Amino acid sequence: MPESTLLMNVEPAETRVALVEEGVLAELHVERETDRSIVGNIYLGTVSRVMRGMQAAFIDIGLERHAFLQVGDSVRPEDMKALGGASDDEPHGSLRVSKQTPIGQVLQAGQDVLVQVTRAPTGTKGPRVSSHVSIPGRYLVYLPTLDQIGVSHRITDDAERQRLREVIESLRTGGGYIVRTVAAGKPREVLAREIEHLALMWSDILDRRSGLTPPAAVYSDLDLALRATRDLVNDDVRLVVDDGDTFVRIESFVRKFLPEATGRISLHEGHEPLFDAHGIEGLVQRALARVIPLPSGGTLIIDHAEALTAIDVNTGRFAGGRDLEDTITRTNLEAVAELASQIRLRNIGGLIVVDFIDMERAENRDKVNRALQEAVQRDRAHTTVNQISDLGLVEMTRHGTNQGLALQLCEPCQYCDGTGRLRSRATVCCDLLREIRRKAVLVRAPRLVVECHPEVAALLGREYHHPLAQLERRLATEIEVRDRPDFHLERFDITGGGKHGQETA
Repeated sequence: MPESTLLMNVEPAETRVALVEEGVLAELHVERETDRSIVGNIYLGTVSRVMRGMQAAFIDIGLERHAFLQVGDSVRPEDMKALGGASDDEPHGSLRVSKQTPIGQVLQAGQDVLVQVTRAPTGTKGPRVSSHVSIPGRYLVYLPTLDQIGVSHRITDDAERQRLREVIESLRTGGGYIVRTVAAGKPREVLAREIEHLALMWSDILDRRSGLTPPAAVYSDLDLALRATRDLVNDDVRLVVDDGDTFVRIESFVRKFLPEATGRISLHEGHEPLFDAHGIEGLVQRALARVIPLPSGGTLIIDHAEALTAIDVNTGRFAGGRDLEDTITRTNLEAVAELASQIRLRNIGGLIVVDFIDMERAENRDKVNRALQEAVQRDRAHTTVNQISDLGLVEMTRHGTNQGLALQLCEPCQYCDGTGRLRSRATVCCDLLREIRRKAVLVRAPRLVVECHPEVAALLGREYHHPLAQLERRLATEIEVRDRPDFHLERFDITGGGKHGQETA
């Protein structure tokens, strides 16, 4: 596999990390000093409300919005206390609560709980949390409340998977572990040191918890620079950072935890900005676009809703192929590679619905579906792809923990309030004329003053001049239109006026 590059651009207010694979921007991560990610952070919280009908509870962890905890992600408090008091040589079983367990048997309002953020707040939703803590290391993820061993699906060699399971099983004294991809081929002593380190981290978290009053932060994950180094640098990835202080921090971290990666870290010293030198800046803007052009002339249209992301595939100006079905299939196959790349780059999580162009033949639908299944394999986030329907729809789910790139770098439009739509000027004019009739009955003034946006005022004077004149005759009232440049397009005010321009209430 060709070598990949991790580019780390560090500014005083913002850190950006770009993963470039085979010359293509595959991932982009952004973290700001004023808006650090809380995913992975552990809090001592208080149950603020138990929702028995939803089998869930809201937890006050000291943030603006209370966190959401489902019963299946909770641990009974007596089990957590026993876990905290157990010695390292006393293994425990899984503390998982069944999804069918009544929430009232597990959580009560006012109860203190230790939780970890598993999904960042999005839109109107608060963060998602779990009592099943996971502590990531370089090679392993420690699950102190569970009794299971999982191995990354990216490790495909059956013999190596079995070896890793046996090594972890022989080393662990309690809790569960997930073996990460970079653990493949690592000797027993390396994994033993990691298990010891993770156990000490968990012990420290429990010690800190005992001295805190909720709501309080107990543990914060590494910042983006060190987190990306831990998770992304391997034998096929080299790191280039453009900040001297961050380079020193990373070097120290690597010497301690990733000594095999010491020679893969370098400092960018050129005069040209790092992202400019590698052609990344323009790709960042493309990652925020709604319409993505395909090489042959087709397009992808990406729209985000509260509960899902919709991706529409269009042929655009592409007209090649022997027949219509061939053209459609080729466009869909071309779209597969791009949409898999965009989903990963934009870090789109949750439900994703892809509307491919309708294909009549089942073998073509199968071909596109297989291509999509293969395309998402490079994504580190777990992605499930359902079969393509007769209507050309594919439902996908992707495990996303942080906010997507669009939510992170953009905010709702202050003019349209995030709807992406405004009532047309003609609609505003018609609404305004109806409101004049209502106002005339209430005010009964000889003159009405209408204040509105200049574009609406211009349309009233041009295309709605006759309806306005008819209203004046019918109501026996003079109507004066004044443009207000400071008004929103949809806003208008109507007040009563006296004979000489003095307005009445």
